Amino acid sequence: NCEQCYEKYEILIGTNPSVMNRKGITKQKSINIDNLNYGTTYYVDVFPLNFSDDRIINTPARFIFTTGMEPIPMPPHDLTIASASPSRIDLNWIDDSNNEHGFEIERKQGANGVYSQIGITTTASYSDLAITGGNTYFYRVRAYNNSGESAYSNVVSYTPVSIDTQAPVTVASPNGGNFSSAQSVVLACSDGSGSGCVMTYFTTDGNTPTPNSTEYSGAIPISANTTLKFFSVDNAGNNEEVKTEAYNLFNTLTINRAGTGTGTVKADVGTINWSGSSGSASYLNNTTVLLTATADTGSTFINWSGCGSVNSNTCTVTINAPKNVLVTFYLKGDINNDGAVNLADAIMAMQVLSGVTPAGTVYKEADVNGDGKIGLPEIIYILQMVSGV
Repeated sequence: NCEQCYEKYEILIGTNPSVMNRKGITKQKSINIDNLNYGTTYYVDVFPLNFSDDRIINTPARFIFTTGMEPIPMPPHDLTIASASPSRIDLNWIDDSNNEHGFEIERKQGANGVYSQIGITTTASYSDLAITGGNTYFYRVRAYNNSGESAYSNVVSYTPVSIDTQAPVTVASPNGGNFSSAQSVVLACSDGSGSGCVMTYFTTDGNTPTPNSTEYSGAIPISANTTLKFFSVDNAGNNEEVKTEAYNLFNTLTINRAGTGTGTVKADVGTINWSGSSGSASYLNNTTVLLTATADTGSTFINWSGCGSVNSNTCTVTINAPKNVLVTFYLKGDINNDGAVNLADAIMAMQVLSGVTPAGTVYKEADVNGDGKIGLPEIIYILQMVSGV
């Protein structure tokens, strides 16, 4: 029966014996099967066919085989740093295999660091964006597939430059405050581990400094009340916030009392501290003080000296440096200026009145009625004082 003759074969293949796919029909008694997966078990069924391509038997001849494992890929080589910046490192390498599934990129920080995987890629390049300036990074790459990993590539390293984003810090010495004498202020700039200080700018007139202001080159003399403002710039162009220090200079006003008389001196501002015939008070620089002298009973205010201006018994002085003023009081009737009113003063007064030249100096400031003369009123006053009237 020719219908049972056969000279063709139907081939089916699959990885599941219950689900087979037709590979084709052939008259050959052998066939090449390609595009198989590594490490996979395959089932091949063969049915003989008649001339009408009908199966002659219902149960095929079955062949079972398992493909070998995929070979481990070749290692990549010529790993290089294609480009780098303070925040990014780009890696390139040459792919020497055609069966890798991808590449593993490993990195360590510092020569004594430990490698760890930082990324996986299917291309022969990788960009590392997680770096910090000033650190040294080492890189290596290997290929991988289902069978394992290749050997490592060569190692490359790079140290990105630090990005300085911190402004410098400038300190004034001494700090602002109240001072009794002129000061010499030093400005010291520090930039830590940054790019370094390049310049400090300052003003002493209260205005905000700019890069067009005075450049600091040495100690700044402060001899008056001064508002010092300053800032520094580093080599990376970071500007410090403007700082302000206020220097207030206090100067001492000293009042000395002279003459044989007594009296008081009061200031319109501040308090005068007296010790004997000398008093003093401290004032903020450029303070204007009005002093008023009042003679005690039996004494006469004579004059002021050392003042900026004098009006009768008042003295005006501006405290822009340590100042000394002198107030003089004379004892009324103390014609010979010996500190007492007695008959010697009466005799001298009578000599003056009679036109006889006295043996000693006559102090007309000791007149009793303010006319600047020595005469009868002084003689009467002295005799009253001597007699206790």
